[in-house]
Amino acid sequence: MIRYTLHVLSKLLIATVILGFSSCHPENSKSEAGDDVFQSITIDINTPSVDISDLIDKVEVVKLEETEQSLIGAAMEVYWNGSYFTFTSEKLKTLYVFNRFGDLVTKFNRFGNGPEEYGSINSYWLRSDTLVFFDNSRKRLFKYLLDGQYLSSMETVYDVNHVQELNEKYWLDLSFRAQADSLAGQIAMLDKSFGNPRYFLETLGDIGFPTGTPVNSFTPYKNSLLYRQLLSDSVYQINDERVRPYLHFDLKGEFLWTLDEAKDEQTSPVNQILTSGKVWLFIPKIGEEWIHIDYRIGFDQAYDDLLYHRPTGQITSIDIKKGDQSPYDIAFNSWHNGRMLLTVSSSDIGEFLAELDENQISFIEGSTLEDIESSENPALVWVKFKTDF
Repeated sequence: MIRYTLHVLSKLLIATVILGFSSCHPENSKSEAGDDVFQSITIDINTPSVDISDLIDKVEVVKLEETEQSLIGAAMEVYWNGSYFTFTSEKLKTLYVFNRFGDLVTKFNRFGNGPEEYGSINSYWLRSDTLVFFDNSRKRLFKYLLDGQYLSSMETVYDVNHVQELNEKYWLDLSFRAQADSLAGQIAMLDKSFGNPRYFLETLGDIGFPTGTPVNSFTPYKNSLLYRQLLSDSVYQINDERVRPYLHFDLKGEFLWTLDEAKDEQTSPVNQILTSGKVWLFIPKIGEEWIHIDYRIGFDQAYDDLLYHRPTGQITSIDIKKGDQSPYDIAFNSWHNGRMLLTVSSSDIGEFLAELDENQISFIEGSTLEDIESSENPALVWVKFKTDF
């Protein structure tokens, strides 16, 4: 179910495929991992694969409580904010919030047409007991208490893909959209009243595609934000009201959107994806020590997974096949304090854990393998990877 949902997600991304955009290519440089200075990282997608069980040092397993309110089926893009696990479901209409033990805190849904209701959740974050949602179809930012009480909303004139807050400033992703303001850039910074914009990065111009991307372009990182366009090979860091290059991924000529042929206006983006044999979808999940990369070539191929260790530069392809050679129903979510948060289906969790030694496995208080396997809900698995693969 999880991998099927990823396949559906990639189909949604086709509408965002564009030609003729500029990709950042600063001068190559290296730095020690952990230093927030620019790095260029070489990515070899043909690196040998290693079974995921051989890459794992330790895991901690968390059940997701199954109640009438939390029959979720699949959980993707799960975030941990230090207090709660959160993710959206049901076609971006509902937000689920679970505590560290996997107990349901709230199933939040204020979908509707009323003044205190949203049409979809395109960006969200949870700060203390306040939920913040952005609905890009209505160009409105909504704020609610965790118990469901409506607080306020603010409106913008922009067509926005995603929004994120940092130090009482709102950062808006304006890429892939033609903006009415000719001075607009790819990013706008707004004050706490959602006004007084400042622009960063040169505008992409009239793209001609009215659909945004469901993959969030902003990611919290330490005390900053990381920003990445969906079809770019570069990552920018946002802090102190500045935007600067942070990471460049050099795919050694395997990334479609940096090639001259990708700018051929006589060939549609979809045809280029089908015929090029190049990587067209490249999604890095960036931690201080590790980077996980999802990528795709064409439409029929399943997602491939790479794991990059920043201190040593080691890279490997992750083999997620089970004993019968079918893939585990698994999703790679986000990094926190050196561990990655995975989602594993209840039907696969037993075999997944059986590949590890008992001393590598622990369960959060209140979670058991029996409870997870008897549930329709997937498990959350905190994974610490080995550094000597």
